[in-house]
Amino acid sequence: MKFKTVKLIALMIFGFVINSLSAPITENFDSFSGSGYTTHVYNGWTIIDGLAESSSKAYLGSGKAVRLDDDNNAALQSPSKTGGVGTVSFWYRTWDGSPAISKVYIEISNDSLIWTRIDSLTSLTNTAYTNYTKIVNSATAKFVQIVSSGEERLILDEFSITDNPVGCSGFFKDSISSTICSFDSVQFRGSYYNSA
Repeated sequence: MKFKTVKLIALMIFGFVINSLSAPITENFDSFSGSGYTTHVYNGWTIIDGLAESSSKAYLGSGKAVRLDDDNNAALQSPSKTGGVGTVSFWYRTWDGSPAISKVYIEISNDSLIWTRIDSLTSLTNTAYTNYTKIVNSATAKFVQIVSSGEERLILDEFSITDNPVGCSGFFKDSISSTICSFDSVQFRGSYYNSA
């Protein structure tokens, strides 16, 4: 009995240590002051071809935001994140909506060198903030990147990247009576499917 108690306490401590090493990332860029379209590093975030946006165009009209230039491949990269990537959420808008931004890519990476595109936004003309939220659930991803195709300036603010929840080995696909992830096989209504 004593051995089971010691084992249980050791497992609880191990779980606490692992959980303390990973944490959601949130960033509002309120103290970011980078000027001029260039590469800036702020709180571990890498802003490529961007600058600090004024409070008048920040989300809710206060603090700061990141403005990416109207050049192809202007990007915002998150800091390295332990705990994988669960849900990615941020607010976005264009500078003045003309011309439209043809594509904005949302990508993840294990090493910040090789990126996997997980979603895209198309034909952006909104000058009011719109929320973007995507359930990613990648246990191996450590970075998130937003890349603009250019054409118009893109403003980004209020980021949140949660940890990957236990139980998913790939991108979240659906949830019926259990969670289905990419790279999983599943039986549904009598048929077998590979959801990759």
